Amino acid sequence: MEIEPIAAAEANAMLAAGHYLGALAFTPSYCLSTAAHDAVAVFGPPVAVQAFPDGALELRRLWQAENVARPASAFLAATLRWLRRADPAIPFVVSYADPAAGHTGTLYRAANFVFIRESRVTDEWLTPGGKRLSAAQVYRKLKTKSRERVARLRPRWQLVAGAPKLLFAYPMAADIEGLRRHAPARRRLFTEGGGFRNSVYQARFPARTCAHCRRKFLASRSDAKTCSKSCRVMLCRKRRTTITARHHTGSAVT
Repeated sequence: MEIEPIAAAEANAMLAAGHYLGALAFTPSYCLSTAAHDAVAVFGPPVAVQAFPDGALELRRLWQAENVARPASAFLAATLRWLRRADPAIPFVVSYADPAAGHTGTLYRAANFVFIRESRVTDEWLTPGGKRLSAAQVYRKLKTKSRERVARLRPRWQLVAGAPKLLFAYPMAADIEGLRRHAPARRRLFTEGGGFRNSVYQARFPARTCAHCRRKFLASRSDAKTCSKSCRVMLCRKRRTTITARHHTGSAVT
């Protein structure tokens, strides 16, 4: 099977017409297709960059036309061989299967991917207009991911409870055990629903409530007050605004 790179615009046009997630909103690293352009595989940097070694790629989209006789796993395997020749330094290719969309990873197993773990659960929200918003989009709009606060701010929005995705990996220039060792222990042992990983970690770093978004999180240090860098910045800005307002109020009184 002959594999060739194609332009991102052409790949997005194919995905918009046939993939259930549609086109991508970023410029990928590799867009690969067949000579007949009846399938496309898009690879780019992993969304969870810190969870993978430098140089790892994520299969962000995979699509093949319905009238093609060959298995989609054969096309995927051919793209992996092309990547190994193009860049021998790629340590892993990772991808997620979404059980909520009916994908259980059969295709990845057929292409010799190895199941690693389940991902963290993230919620989505459905607007009255039928638009589906991810947790990141909701946070950018409302500055919170808390189910309770979002329900108060947008009572007409419908919660779509998240389900864990299945993480698969294909070793290119490194072994799978190296990938498992790369992820910090507190991430590898993350439990569904935001629970504790193990008793030792629980005793040292108990679950906390973020001082900004009010979501529960498992801290990586004993004095952590926020769940992320963005929440820390927003909390700092809020405190500065409060101090400035008090200062002006005190000046007006005197």
